[in-house]
Amino acid sequence: MPSVRHPVLSRAAPLLLLVLAGCGDSGPKVVKVTGTLKYKGQPVTNAIINFVPEFGRQSWAQTDEQGRFKINYDKHQDGAVVGKHKVWVNQRATNTAEREAEMQGRQLPASREVAAFFQKYNAENSKLTVDITTSTKDLSLDLD
Repeated sequence: MPSVRHPVLSRAAPLLLLVLAGCGDSGPKVVKVTGTLKYKGQPVTNAIINFVPEFGRQSWAQTDEQGRFKINYDKHQDGAVVGKHKVWVNQRATNTAEREAEMQGRQLPASREVAAFFQKYNAENSKLTVDITTSTKDLSLDLD
């Protein structure tokens, strides 16, 4: 019985095997990290902290009433990619009026000091970087 070879499939098979070999547990190294966010020694509440690595997927965290947070990688995994991250902080809307203000591009209500903090550490202005290593478990962000 003669064999029939499809020219596109015969060329694509080695590439498909190479792609499939790259799948599996060889993805980026992600470590679980918790921490605290403080400004001038006081916990920062209602904040979203963004962690953007030099290489890989962005992670984020949300602070609680004591400024504590847990970094989230995706909906199935907590943590952040190992490496150097640019970090910035956004104020989180906590009620309907604040969510409406946020959608309209208005600044959320805050004291002058808190507003200055969020301005200093927003995506455009933040100079903050952190190194996440395989041994990073607790990250203390005690900012000025």
